[in-house]
Amino acid sequence: MPRIFISYRRQDSAGFTGHLRERLEREFGKGHVFQDIEAIAAGAEFTAAIERSLDAADVQLVVIGKDWLTATDDQGRRRLDNADDYVAREVEVGLAKAIRVIPILADDATMPHAADLPERLRDLASRNARTIREARFAADVGELIQKIGGRHRRILRLRVRVAAIVTTVVAVVGLVTLIMRPSPRRPKMSELTFNLAVARFQEQRSNGHVSSSARPAN
Repeated sequence: MPRIFISYRRQDSAGFTGHLRERLEREFGKGHVFQDIEAIAAGAEFTAAIERSLDAADVQLVVIGKDWLTATDDQGRRRLDNADDYVAREVEVGLAKAIRVIPILADDATMPHAADLPERLRDLASRNARTIREARFAADVGELIQKIGGRHRRILRLRVRVAAIVTTVVAVVGLVTLIMRPSPRRPKMSELTFNLAVARFQEQRSNGHVSSSARPAN
């Protein structure tokens, strides 16, 4: 199963992301979906925990709401331009790693242009985005699940088929080997007769009925 990291901005899409996470957990299992609000243990260092989770992830979903690009801090500065902004840091780390990064456009959100992004995040604009609308949530998330898990499921199905083929081949080979195995050689009638004669001679000799010069006829 793929391990999924969800990057989002709480002020922008917390409710939407919570629903998305719950649906993905039903499909892939709770241990395979990371969302910071629950996955980070109390007292853990936030940035280090995020980076460890991204190290273990196969897919990063970047949830982009209508205010994701323009969200500002208390001083009116755009958050994405802040070197310590956790969302920008998550995306930057994900883009630098060998994992799939999929932008998720929530409802009416649009994909940012590269020129609108800080330089360290501009590669995000080249990633193929998927839109998830509230009105089509089940259908859109279902398509996302196929996008994320399709390759893994095909590999699993292939492994099952290969295992079945191997089992069949082994059974057939074992059956053919059993059929073709030569049976123990049966003695010819003349050999059987000779052996019986020798046994009878030895018995009679031990009983004193035959002289030492006598021999059974061959």
